[in-house]
Amino acid sequence: MARIVQHRSNPPYLVVTFVFLFLITTGFAVFFQTSWSDAVRQLEAKTDDLNAYALAREQGSEQVANLRTLAKKSGKSVLGLVLGEQQELLTQIGGPGVSLSTGQAIALIKAKMNELNAEAGLLALADRLVSQMRAADKLAVDTAEQIKTLNATAQAKQQALQQANDTFAAQMDSVKAEMEALRQKVADLSASYDQQLAQISTKWSDTLAQKDRTLNAKDDEVGEREKDIRRLNSQVDQLKDLIGIGKPATGIKPELRPDGIILRADPHETAVYIDIGAEDRVRIGQSFSVYDQRKGVDPDGKGKAKIVIKNVYPRIAECQIIESVPGDPMVVGDLIANVAFDIASKPLFVVEGEFDLNGDGNIDPGGAEQVSAMIAQYGGKLADKVSIDVDFAVLGSPPAVPTKPSPGAPAVEQALWQQKQGSLDAYDKVRATAVDYHIPVLNTNRFLAFVGYMPKK
Repeated sequence: MARIVQHRSNPPYLVVTFVFLFLITTGFAVFFQTSWSDAVRQLEAKTDDLNAYALAREQGSEQVANLRTLAKKSGKSVLGLVLGEQQELLTQIGGPGVSLSTGQAIALIKAKMNELNAEAGLLALADRLVSQMRAADKLAVDTAEQIKTLNATAQAKQQALQQANDTFAAQMDSVKAEMEALRQKVADLSASYDQQLAQISTKWSDTLAQKDRTLNAKDDEVGEREKDIRRLNSQVDQLKDLIGIGKPATGIKPELRPDGIILRADPHETAVYIDIGAEDRVRIGQSFSVYDQRKGVDPDGKGKAKIVIKNVYPRIAECQIIESVPGDPMVVGDLIANVAFDIASKPLFVVEGEFDLNGDGNIDPGGAEQVSAMIAQYGGKLADKVSIDVDFAVLGSPPAVPTKPSPGAPAVEQALWQQKQGSLDAYDKVRATAVDYHIPVLNTNRFLAFVGYMPKK
């Protein structure tokens, strides 16, 4: 038999439970919906507040991230950190104890900027100082480079010096070795020299002995010569008495007076001896003309020979024959004379004019000076003008005077004419005065002949 099961209706508590759960769910839904809406509105408000402080594009920037990090470390909010730094900046701008608003701080900064602009010169100076500092830095860098280069150069020089020292030391060692060899050689030579010196000393002693023997022979010969001289002097004194030398000359012109005689002459020799010497003021280099003892001194001064003093002794002199007439040799007793020489005194001369000393027909520049030098060399004296004390007047050719220039001629021509005319006037005056005072006048040829002059070839 089938069992009939009777379905009963659900109990009411299920419905109540369902309704209760529905109501609770609905309440929670409403609550959450309301809370979500409030949260959304709060989030939008916070977003607006956040955007007021920082825009969305700024919130992800590195600066905002740094501010967050600093705020987190300091335990402050980002806004609190910014406000704190703002307040610190305002305090630095206004100074301690001064409270400034942002507007006041900006105004104060603008005022300071205006003051700085008014002091632009300081900024320019600062710029120049900065430029100078940069230049100094560059100079320091360049100097450092130069020092580095110099150090490298000095190091190279030091190395070169060390090499030179090493080379010098090696050379010194070589020189020392050579010096030692030279010392040994000198020692050897000294021994040889001592031996040679002994030989030379022996030879010299023998030579001196031979010279002593020769000198003794010469002394004997000199003694014989002195006897000959005394004999010749005696003959000279006799000849002087005969021809009147050394006695006051009467009626003989001064230029014709002989000064001495030939003591010794050999036709085969070129030297003769005369009877005057150092005691008579005869000097080496003086010249004399030689005249025939029978004819006397030639009025024109032309003699048979010309001689020059070679060696002088107290009372005699040795002479060199420099010119002679062929076929007319000198003999003992021939006369010698030089118009510029005198045993007793120094003849006084006046020289004027132009002179041809070598006989080539041309006037020699400085001829008058050369004639004056000869007079002084042969023992005479010179005077500036003619007086009664003058012994001889030596006159060359009269100065040649050009035609007198016209008044309009150049000053140089007029000065030259005046100079030449003045020389001619002086020449004429000397000649006229000499004639008036009866002073012997010697032309160029007579003077040169009387002094035994030989022109240089």
